[in-house]
Amino acid sequence: MGAHLATIKRVSLKKTKAGLEKLVLLLEGENGETGFYNLTFNDFVAENLNLILTSIDDNGEPIPEMSFGYDGATAQFLTGKEVYIKVGMETYQGERRSVIKTFLNQEEFDYATNFEDG
Repeated sequence: MGAHLATIKRVSLKKTKAGLEKLVLLLEGENGETGFYNLTFNDFVAENLNLILTSIDDNGEPIPEMSFGYDGATAQFLTGKEVYIKVGMETYQGERRSVIKTFLNQEEFDYATNFEDG
């Protein structure tokens, strides 16, 4: 739980059960733990994509002038980038499991990790 540094290991172009486009990000933490994040192209995609891009930028990777969307170029750019994530718990089909809740910027990550450290 809490804030963590992670690397986007793979990005796949998929569809939701409702037929919406989504990018499925496979993330890996510093200790080899993995998790998925679904970036669904709905009313919130611009806000959620901006969170990811801000986190990448805050990890020292410049963001290129390009149109980000549901395409191979976006998937290729995201792959291999370091990001800050917030991990939480939720219940799914009666089981408690950890999930990637959101992406954090540098300030949010620093605050969360300082708070966790005491």
